[in-house]
Amino acid sequence: MQLGRLTLHQSDRALEAGFKAIRAELRVPTRFPNDVADAAASAASEGPRMPPGAERSTRRDARDLPLISIDPAGSLDIDQAVAARRVGGGYRLWYAIADPAAFVTPGGIIDAETHARGVTLYSPDRRTPLHPEVLSEKIASLFPGTDRPAVLWTFDLDADVGVRGVHVERATVRNRRAVGYREAQNLLDSGGADDALSAVATIGRVRAARQADRGAVDLRLPDQEIRHTPAGYVLHYDAPLAIEEWNAQISLLTGAAAAAMMLEIGTGVLRTLPRPEPATIDALREDARALGVTWSAETDYPELVRRLDVTKPTELALMYRCARALRGAGYMAFQEGAVHGDIDHYALAGPYAHVTAPLRRLSDRYANEILIASAEGRPVPEWVLAALDGLPDTVSGARRRAAALHRAQVDYMEAAVLEGRVGEIFSATVLENRGDSTVVQLDHPAVVTTVDTLAATPGSRVGLRLDLADPGARRLRFSLA
Repeated sequence: MQLGRLTLHQSDRALEAGFKAIRAELRVPTRFPNDVADAAASAASEGPRMPPGAERSTRRDARDLPLISIDPAGSLDIDQAVAARRVGGGYRLWYAIADPAAFVTPGGIIDAETHARGVTLYSPDRRTPLHPEVLSEKIASLFPGTDRPAVLWTFDLDADVGVRGVHVERATVRNRRAVGYREAQNLLDSGGADDALSAVATIGRVRAARQADRGAVDLRLPDQEIRHTPAGYVLHYDAPLAIEEWNAQISLLTGAAAAAMMLEIGTGVLRTLPRPEPATIDALREDARALGVTWSAETDYPELVRRLDVTKPTELALMYRCARALRGAGYMAFQEGAVHGDIDHYALAGPYAHVTAPLRRLSDRYANEILIASAEGRPVPEWVLAALDGLPDTVSGARRRAAALHRAQVDYMEAAVLEGRVGEIFSATVLENRGDSTVVQLDHPAVVTTVDTLAATPGSRVGLRLDLADPGARRLRFSLA
């Protein structure tokens, strides 16, 4: 089965009008209020400062570190930069995280606006940032060639990239170079990568293998993405490059270390995901048998997921069901050691905390303040403790809005892609039966939709006739060909 992609032959302007209408429907902010924008401009002109509770702290001068950032090409809101070198039989790894707390006054109008937004929202034609652009894309971003305040993590790793030591502190850093994912992958594939990029790839590759050994779940279900290219907007199934996974492993390493430190401190905010219920796993085993996919009694759920090949229709259908088995992700805040409930992130096989994207996710700024306070041997600031209990609901609500925005935009794009093709026949894989409807994935273009009254077995291949494509209503209707 081929993954599909299609470039629209409509004007970008018409599509962008549809994206704009969706944002209006979901009440996505269009701009920052004037007083918030003015406050951000003032904070940028004043430069970085220590937040309340950390007035006596200092920043390490770490501008000598050969940091690079690895992001989608053209990124301006750069949250992370990394450097690594071999030390003895292992590695020393530095991970610099943007420090917006150096510009955002707790309880001020910028802070209030970030609480209202929660996260950065993404549309195909624009971003709706958590912070005003003068902060998120300029003075707080780890943009290359500039001195920036940062939260600097230093890891000592053994030969198997296990953590031997970790330290976190405030620092001033300078990102030497921003590398896009495709450029980074090309450099690695051609042997032209420098020592820093090669070390990141090596550490990330080994960490990924260690994660599998711990029982982490590696869902490789293709995501539907809308990208703007020189040829127009493209709807496709996203297949991440290897460097994207390896780079993500550095963030996962940091989040695991942060969670361990928070649990030791007794104060923090964790990202959690519950273990699937035994009945859910039993149902998945029944699905595997029905689909003809071998799942031995000795193979657990995470290992099964790693073995599935989504290019095979029956295994794609089972992977889809496996993804749906992971439900209930959330955040858990705790203070003074009062931890209640399951602290683990099941898919990551242990406790985990979000700390590496403070320009784009509200909770990370607070999490980093907790860790820095502990590292400096001082109490967690009162403004952090006062906000902590409300963070899970704030960020979870913001992520739900982000998911609704993405789904609405994809639904609209799917209908726009197919608007002029009513009556055509499309090949598809059946993913799941849901009562009166069936979920299908077209080979081409990259469309996942439901078909009413389709009696077909998950994993089977079908031909579907397009009967309706209405972008305004974000609606498709197919029937069995």
